[in-house]
Amino acid sequence: WVVPVVTRVHGVDGLRLGREEVEVVLFFQAYHLIPSVNMTWEEPPLDPTAPAPYDTLSEEDFASWLKKYRPVLDLLSSKAPKLFQEVDACYTRVLWGHDWMRADRKLVGRHVGPAQVAAFTAFLRSSAAFRSQSKGFWPDPGRRLLIITRRQGGGRAFANLPELLEGVRSELPGVVVRVQEMGDLSLMSQMALMTTTDLVVAAVGAGLAWVVLLPPHGAAVELVPWETPKSLYACRGLWGGEPFSMFGGFSRLAGNRHVCHRMKERAAEVPYEAALWRKVDIRIDVGVVVGSLREVIKETSFVPQL
Repeated sequence: WVVPVVTRVHGVDGLRLGREEVEVVLFFQAYHLIPSVNMTWEEPPLDPTAPAPYDTLSEEDFASWLKKYRPVLDLLSSKAPKLFQEVDACYTRVLWGHDWMRADRKLVGRHVGPAQVAAFTAFLRSSAAFRSQSKGFWPDPGRRLLIITRRQGGGRAFANLPELLEGVRSELPGVVVRVQEMGDLSLMSQMALMTTTDLVVAAVGAGLAWVVLLPPHGAAVELVPWETPKSLYACRGLWGGEPFSMFGGFSRLAGNRHVCHRMKERAAEVPYEAALWRKVDIRIDVGVVVGSLREVIKETSFVPQL
């Protein structure tokens, strides 16, 4: 949602409003905060005796959520966000966020395209908050490879990460590696890291959404567990093979490259009923991943980043 709204409000072809001219109003309807590092939200069970929706959002919950997302909201406005039920004002112009998230938005002409992604990235790079976060990730020169990891025990962690690191170091000279669990960084730092990265290797999951911020010469290698049903998730092992998949689509909009590999081995033997693909770890096929990286390095012109 933030990509089209930022470009609509502040973009060259948008309203060109100053951040001081915009107010962000947040509307949370019957959502509770899950006490976790990611500060995510879940919808509670329907209960006719429950209080009004906005009563379920405590000041402590809102403050915790705001601490994480305020840097992103500050891209839109220099004013503190407000809760809908606390607003006592009339607005002459409103951008209704839910309208940008409708499943049929393409049918009604509201969708994000390459131009909007490029405009958002340009605006992001121009913000002072972004520039302050974008230095220090890569102290050594070379082609920058980011390996996004996940917490052990949560599913889709790399079971043989040291083997991949050794394969990269021995087979891809000139590539510098950073292993990162994205949840350990603020959202602004995550965005800044991705815009300064050349290559990404990651398991299927939310962290791959940041490929939308990879530079045009960048490339992402998505890894899917062996247990993932082929009927559920297209993953053919071809560069550009999934242009309309979730993360292949993000890469297409950003103008960079994407390949998805389904791993050939299980990370561990588990009972069939327990092999929910989101919960199992991934045993990396090092030869396949290193081969894809070598291929894209050979074919893609390298633009050293400052």
